Amino acid sequence: MCWAGPHGTPTETGHDRTRSKSLQGSIFEKEAEMKSKGSSAKDKGKRGERMWRDELRACGWEATRTGWHQAAVGHESKDVSCPAIPIHWEVKFTEQMSLAEWKKQIAADCRDGEIPVIAWKKAYQPWLAMLDAKHLLEILKHTDLKALEESLQVK
Repeated sequence: MCWAGPHGTPTETGHDRTRSKSLQGSIFEKEAEMKSKGSSAKDKGKRGERMWRDELRACGWEATRTGWHQAAVGHESKDVSCPAIPIHWEVKFTEQMSLAEWKKQIAADCRDGEIPVIAWKKAYQPWLAMLDAKHLLEILKHTDLKALEESLQVK
């Protein structure tokens, strides 16, 4: 393809340097914009992890955000640690659900003896926890269902 010169006429080399520089500028601007979006997405993820940690604490469990450990241990660490609960939390605070991708990630990160649970929140929406039905049924087998029923009637 031949680029047109400033007045719509083809340049001798078929390339207009002015056009090239402006095109390069827009590419660099888009890269900078993408980097800043990536940074804000990471910040949003960190906020989500802190929010989920706070939800667990509000229920009386000791919980900490372990995101800063993830880079040091090769990304195998849970997003939020709660020693009293054998759950590997993968926390997502995003508008778009990518369930297949998230399940693949948590399956790779989860250790034996942990139940993989994805805690997902969209802006201005309540938290949603996703886990395999077999794990839900296992949790229910070990739950005081009478106390659960009473707790639900109180609310």
